[in-house]
Amino acid sequence: MGIGGVLALGCSIGQGLGGLSTLSLSSLIACLGILLGARIGAKYPLPPTSSP
Repeated sequence: MGIGGVLALGCSIGQGLGGLSTLSLSSLIACLGILLGARIGAKYPLPPTSSP
């Protein structure tokens, strides 16, 4: 989500709510990046780490 927000030049939540309503291209790219990242994170979760 952070990468999507940086690429869209703003906050990821603001890009999703405000930018998509105006059909901004950078917001569309950011939201697609957020969705893709969420999909990858859900499909390939990190293995649990062991604490000492």
